[in-house]
Amino acid sequence: MGKTKIEWVINPDGTQGEVWNVAVDRCKLTDPLHWRKPRTVFVRDLFQEDVARSRIDAAWSIMAETRQHRFLVLTENADRLLEFMKDRKQKGWKADWQNIGFGVSVEDESTVHRIQTLLEIEAAFHFLSFEPALGQLDLRPFLAAWSATKHGGEKHYPLIHEQTVQHPEDTRSNLQRSKDIQATLKTIHSHPRLAWVIIGGESGPGARPMHPDWARSVRDQCKAAAVPFFHKQNGEWLPADEAINVLGDDHPLFRDCAHGILDARKQSRVRALGNETFVRVTKKWAGHHIDGEVHRELPEWLG
Repeated sequence: MGKTKIEWVINPDGTQGEVWNVAVDRCKLTDPLHWRKPRTVFVRDLFQEDVARSRIDAAWSIMAETRQHRFLVLTENADRLLEFMKDRKQKGWKADWQNIGFGVSVEDESTVHRIQTLLEIEAAFHFLSFEPALGQLDLRPFLAAWSATKHGGEKHYPLIHEQTVQHPEDTRSNLQRSKDIQATLKTIHSHPRLAWVIIGGESGPGARPMHPDWARSVRDQCKAAAVPFFHKQNGEWLPADEAINVLGDDHPLFRDCAHGILDARKQSRVRALGNETFVRVTKKWAGHHIDGEVHRELPEWLG
């Protein structure tokens, strides 16, 4: 197993989960077979193009055999994942394993087709990693209908709740309203939806800014659909007004900006995004808050 820490991979007991580099860590493929306590396992890069099909089959067999663990299989290559699952189904395999969740990573609207492909796949759990977040994202078509969260010990489906509320302009009879609710329930169980959304800004060399509005929008969409939302980090950039609060207005960068004497090195730490100016403050100082709040919600499926 790799030593990389993934903030959103949490064991049922609250401890840090595992990162399973099955694509490259050949000597430890059988590790999950030796774990007695249930663990949450992040499966990295299993469906990238250079991973042999035999390797995928071997990892899949181990995941199926160790049902006490929860495996989060994340990929950018949703097409290969779909092809693999269709092939298994044609060979008589039944999707009855409840311990494997599928996810895709997207960066902006240009990659949203991966979500559409993901939701074609039959699975116990679908999730999304919006990282690095590089643009606005409308997730409403992929949220709400499937998802249910517990409120006071009972499961709450937003679409069902909306239909049970008697609005003044609603002229349906009780019978018709009941039929509409049943139709919505049928939709819930026949159309998979995202059950968890993770978002994070870009970090490392060449990191690009994430606008806080992008994170706010996804947060609000998830809240409206009662879908758990996990905000991992803001990346390395902050809007200039927030950066001043973090670094202090006496920081050399801001003094030089005021006097118009930024050299090339400092210029690389200032970037325009839309109508706003962003400043690179490093991952540590950018933090993981949205409007002063931490959002690290976990789905019930993880135990």
